Amino acid sequence: PEGTLIPGDWYFGVAIHFAHRALAAIIMVAYTVWIVKLLRLTSNSFVRRIGLISCLLVVVQIFLGAAVIWMGRTPFITTMHVLNSAFLLAATWATHFFCYHSALEQNVSASTVAENTSPAPASVQVVRT
Repeated sequence: PEGTLIPGDWYFGVAIHFAHRALAAIIMVAYTVWIVKLLRLTSNSFVRRIGLISCLLVVVQIFLGAAVIWMGRTPFITTMHVLNSAFLLAATWATHFFCYHSALEQNVSASTVAENTSPAPASVQVVRT
């Protein structure tokens, strides 16, 4: 309320808002580290593109969050802030899915082959015709 970085009065509502903003700053740093690693380690242009989109959505999310406060919590801006967070979640999930789905498929197919070629337990009789 005073326009300072850390509020002078602390009560539940102020603590929730402060935690929301502090977590937003932490998430921004984490996304920055993540996108730098993604761009360095991933050669797949599709995955890189989705990662960049999610990074852009983080920036938009921060500006929308600030706009919610600056514009007096108007319903439109608040709705856009919430909607953008859903798009951000979807883009982050898609980036991780497309980064790791081939490794997961290889693990599943390797375990399926291992299950099909492993000897039967002693208590199970295999009848071959």
